Amino acid sequence: MTKVPADSVVSRRGFIVRGVTGAAALGGTSALLAACGSSSGGGGKGGGKEIRIGYSAPFSENSTSADIQRRVQAYGESLGYTMLIDHTTGGNVQNQLSTLNSWITQGVGAMSVLAPDPTALRPVMEKAEAKGIAYTSVIFSVPGTNGGALFDPADSGRQIGEAAVKWINENDPTAEVLVHTFKLNPPIAARWEIPTQMIKEQTRATIVASQDANTQEDGFTVTQTALKAHPGISVVIGQSDDSALGAARAFRLAGKDPAKSWISGYDGTPEALNAISEGGAFKATAAVDHEVMAKAIVDLSAQLIKDGLPRDGHQVNKMVGTILVEHGDPRLPALLKANGG
Repeated sequence: MTKVPADSVVSRRGFIVRGVTGAAALGGTSALLAACGSSSGGGGKGGGKEIRIGYSAPFSENSTSADIQRRVQAYGESLGYTMLIDHTTGGNVQNQLSTLNSWITQGVGAMSVLAPDPTALRPVMEKAEAKGIAYTSVIFSVPGTNGGALFDPADSGRQIGEAAVKWINENDPTAEVLVHTFKLNPPIAARWEIPTQMIKEQTRATIVASQDANTQEDGFTVTQTALKAHPGISVVIGQSDDSALGAARAFRLAGKDPAKSWISGYDGTPEALNAISEGGAFKATAAVDHEVMAKAIVDLSAQLIKDGLPRDGHQVNKMVGTILVEHGDPRLPALLKANGG
């Protein structure tokens, strides 16, 4: 993925948050609560205008997505904004479209949208922008939007890939590897594609299975099934912390030696960070500070409402970095506190 040039950098607890204005790079990346999403807040004012912000990430069953939703709502309300939250699950495009269209009808000033299928949402994006509503993306840049609160899935994929390669070469050179995928959300495919490529190219390990897993139950079932066919599996590349936690449970029930096992995830959920702290099979995650991401989402939306939409196809982006966190990392306590642990 092409990097978006940054014009400022602010460090916070080891995470990088960049405010970017300009032409953004193209590239790829979790049931409705009433027909129009939940609404609350005191109706903050920006230049005499009420600030109404919608946030839609259609994987509410994912613990990271749910935590960021909660933080987006709480932070926006603390600033006096009216917040509307979409609680769509399973990446259901029709439910997400219904919510976004209802927000346009209500006259929101901005909406921040995680779009697993940007093409399907393009008509509602164009409808929103035609009405002067700021439409931004989450995690990955989407052409035609006014910008986004973004991080690069390729960066986190490389972080996990490097850690996996190092552990395999030092501890189990001919390891059998299971890879969790989540093809319902193709923009984040770098989470599994990059580690897969690095393991194939830089180790003598064998990837024996690859299957979709998003929730803890998915991760448990997929890993347990894979272990029946390949009992020698010692490495699991989880595509989320939830799927990795499920894999760790399957390893425990199978009697796998934690010292001879390596499981990784993504996002930095409190449960995952606690598991990594304990020193079991779950050994690494590429983490994002949920509070930093939530504030980037809300602040960008409010900025576009107050300043107006960017012209000439330019985008306004806020970049949020990820870091690799492993057992013994001194940053673990601070990250646990930041992410609600």
